[in-house]
Amino acid sequence: MNPKYIGILLAVTGNMFISVSVTVQKRAHIIIKQMEEPVPYVKLPLWWVGMLLMVVGEVGNFAAYGFAPAVVVAPLGAVSVVFNALLAARFLGEPLRRRNVIGTGFALLGGLGIVRSVDSNDFNLTVEEFLDDVTEPLFIAFLCAILGLTAFLVLRVERDYGERYVFVYILICSLIGCITVMSCKGLSTFIRLTAEGDNQFSSPLAWFL
Repeated sequence: MNPKYIGILLAVTGNMFISVSVTVQKRAHIIIKQMEEPVPYVKLPLWWVGMLLMVVGEVGNFAAYGFAPAVVVAPLGAVSVVFNALLAARFLGEPLRRRNVIGTGFALLGGLGIVRSVDSNDFNLTVEEFLDDVTEPLFIAFLCAILGLTAFLVLRVERDYGERYVFVYILICSLIGCITVMSCKGLSTFIRLTAEGDNQFSSPLAWFL
């Protein structure tokens, strides 16, 4: 099977597990609120079931980066949006409005469009090639800009506007995601290459990631 499709399968399956975990944990919090004497959520077995499902899903997502391009794996997070909407409506009693359906549909179509348009031949990035890329002046400038903007949003903007505008938190997560996705792609690929016999962990960079 083409490695790209292995990555897609892992990402889709992982996001489905994540969707179920969110629903299970939300259900656990609802149960706690209905108790006459609420207990900490960590004492509820159902919450830990959700946590376990979350870990399984994230492991699947992480593994997917080792087989498919990051530009394919990341947009497949739209799968979790779709399943979250359906599961919340079915098991949590949350309303599924027309605008939710339309927005979810656009997210799914966008993810599918990217998956279909990306080249199937992913590039097996070694530690040496990864290091060459991240030490390019243009990337260093990009990294400094991302970290600087993130720090500004966290230290200045979030304090004044975070409670009123959820977009502030979305922007912070998106900026940090620029770095974490790249790191996950590198580390997951290093692990796969090492498992195939090409050891990548002789370099400190692999351990740092």
